[in-house]
Amino acid sequence: MTKSNKINFTITKHDQKRIFIQSTHYNLILNNSDPIIIESLIQDILIPGAQDHKIIKYDYSVEDPVAKKLKTDDWIEWSNKAYNTHCKHIIHLYVLPTSASIHLRHWKKIAFVNQVENALMRRLKKTGFPILLLKMIPENRIENKFKITSLTKNASISNHSNQFELRCSHPIIKSEISGIESINELRRYIASRFKILESSKRESLIQILIDWIESKKPLVKIPETIDPLILEQEINNLSPEHILIENKQLIIAVAAFQEIPNLMLELGRLREITFRAHNEGTGKAIDLDSYDPFYKHLFAWDKTSRKILGAYRIGEGHKILPIIGRKGLYITSLFKIHASMDKFLLQCVELGRSFITPENQKSNLILFLLWKGLYYYILKNPNNKFIIGPVSISKDYSKMSRLLIMDFLSKYHAHPEYSKFFKPKKPYRFFKNNLSTEIIIRNFENDLHKFDKLISEIQANSVKIPVLLRQYLKQNAKVLAFNRDPQFQNVLDALIILELKNISEDFQSYFEKK
Repeated sequence: MTKSNKINFTITKHDQKRIFIQSTHYNLILNNSDPIIIESLIQDILIPGAQDHKIIKYDYSVEDPVAKKLKTDDWIEWSNKAYNTHCKHIIHLYVLPTSASIHLRHWKKIAFVNQVENALMRRLKKTGFPILLLKMIPENRIENKFKITSLTKNASISNHSNQFELRCSHPIIKSEISGIESINELRRYIASRFKILESSKRESLIQILIDWIESKKPLVKIPETIDPLILEQEINNLSPEHILIENKQLIIAVAAFQEIPNLMLELGRLREITFRAHNEGTGKAIDLDSYDPFYKHLFAWDKTSRKILGAYRIGEGHKILPIIGRKGLYITSLFKIHASMDKFLLQCVELGRSFITPENQKSNLILFLLWKGLYYYILKNPNNKFIIGPVSISKDYSKMSRLLIMDFLSKYHAHPEYSKFFKPKKPYRFFKNNLSTEIIIRNFENDLHKFDKLISEIQANSVKIPVLLRQYLKQNAKVLAFNRDPQFQNVLDALIILELKNISEDFQSYFEKK
């Protein structure tokens, strides 16, 4: 936290790093026009971090000089002459008028704001410089009704706030806005990008209340671990065909529920521990359900520590459907599946309840070894053609992030043939509050890397999309539907389908190595 003139700013290291990019010229647009706050920001945040950057400020928050400034086309040449001999990077800092005090009756002020914003949009398009948006979020923000929504609608000193959280976007590059032709559409896009920077902050206040209410709900105490020697003995009793991978330290094995009763209790215990850590879980002592006895269970075992490190459960359609029908598949509890899909389900292997214990989540090693074991097991049977299953998007993600993930996957990764046959039993609903997510998604195209950066921009902790979901998409997986699971802390589930023949050659060669 920095202090100056009683104005305090907080900013994460991720956001602070984004402000200073390695570009000869770039535009930095602020959502605040108060001169005291702007000066504090420049002195406390921008100048100390600038180093080989120079800052040119354009103050368009007052009406008198604006027409002359906006009509000057040689400003780039002037700034080059003034600064290029002494610095590598020039920050063009724009201070725009905000709508914090604009009411409908102030039509002249409204016209002025529109004039400034339209002129800026034309300049952004013409120069092609990267664009950064810096959002100042006051701690005690009060929004009044009947305000005009401008590009930078947000805080002024009238909010009586001296504490601001700073959020910075990733650079919006020329190619990202090249497809936006109209000035009004570009304004909508920039305004939407501004709005999502604040979404996680605004939700977090609501989430504090929700978390407090939910904390009052009793959670059943999770029991202590089962004696490791008992678990080890159960693994030693498995026949060789159950062991898929083994080295000096680890075993990847698969077994039926009835073959490993004590290991199943431990799996249920570890599932609940892992899922609760991400605001999920059943709330019960252990996470075992009526589907587990009909599934196989693949797990990673550390021989040295005598601990389970992670697991999957596997439901093979050609084994389950002939015995107990489609209701034997867990996904039928979440989604309505058309009757014509039974033949398809016979070719599917349902994966779910996957977890890596919290202390092993920093490395992808366990996940890839589990996948290698799955690859061996699933391909043993030629009846298995598809992998299907829900991938959780936890409440750790803001509602805005979850909404954008849904929109992105629906637009670019929906299955063209099968999606229409799968419908959620509990649809995920979210009030968009006039935010144009469609224009954001359209401008990211089908670029998972760029979209990953957008989600990290929204999340205050810079978290990207879920690792498991990202890895499935890299293997050409498609999305069938989305569902909210009330039995699992209302987590958002994306139903994924992956045709085994579409697994990338790189993954296949990795899995086939000894």
